[in-house]
Amino acid sequence: MAWVRVSDDFYDNPKFIDAGPLGVAVWLSGLAYCNRNLTDGNIPESVARRLVDFDGIAYQPATSVETLVDVGLMHREGHDCERCPQPKPRHLLYHDYLEFQRSAADIQADREAAKERMRRARSAKRSPDVRANAERTDSEVRVTPTPTPTPNNSPNGELAPQQAAAKTMRGTRLDPSWMPDPELIAELRSECPNIDLQAEHRKFVDFWCSKTGKDATKLDWRRTWRNWIRNARPANGVKPRNQQETEAWLDRAMQRAIEADEADDLKGIEA
Repeated sequence: MAWVRVSDDFYDNPKFIDAGPLGVAVWLSGLAYCNRNLTDGNIPESVARRLVDFDGIAYQPATSVETLVDVGLMHREGHDCERCPQPKPRHLLYHDYLEFQRSAADIQADREAAKERMRRARSAKRSPDVRANAERTDSEVRVTPTPTPTPNNSPNGELAPQQAAAKTMRGTRLDPSWMPDPELIAELRSECPNIDLQAEHRKFVDFWCSKTGKDATKLDWRRTWRNWIRNARPANGVKPRNQQETEAWLDRAMQRAIEADEADDLKGIEA
């Protein structure tokens, strides 16, 4: 049985709020269809329109499909999303499918590798060099092999590089004073010109600082912030901040980055 990847906070995305509960049901069902059939996010529109049978509910799945296209969770032929390829003829394409789901090529490669491992395992069982327990002495059967310890190649007793990397790969909570670096701000300002970066940043900090549990930690807060801004939608009827205010915010962020670098340099000198 295969699985699809869905973040446990996907419902915080404004697109899903706009899609509504029935639209989310159609979206999830279609996601499973794409993964099961290895379509890389393509689904025939005729299939999408009959995925979920809302028995007893005066609601048509086709309406949900139109809503999913309108909010940008699915694309039709001729769409203008720069991050997604065009779908197949008479198909819909899931937005950013391969960014979160495994590709058909990767799944097929894993299946072939699993078949090869099974073939080798079966061949080993038939090998004349492998003796069954019934053919061994009591002492041979009872001996437990001593596991090989992980080598520590450091003369000072420090962790080996791969051990140190594994130990440091832990998520952290967001520091309330965290700010994106100037390069990231400039990148997202160019990519999402209609988004109020300053307002979205405040929402971002409030949300993640108040979140609890294991999902409140991340390995890369820059990437998390980038995805947050990309998924943000301008509030209806509210214009984004003017260029002057955005430039001022960028200047403040750049100044903080410079001060942080200077503080790190001082620490290095003192050490």
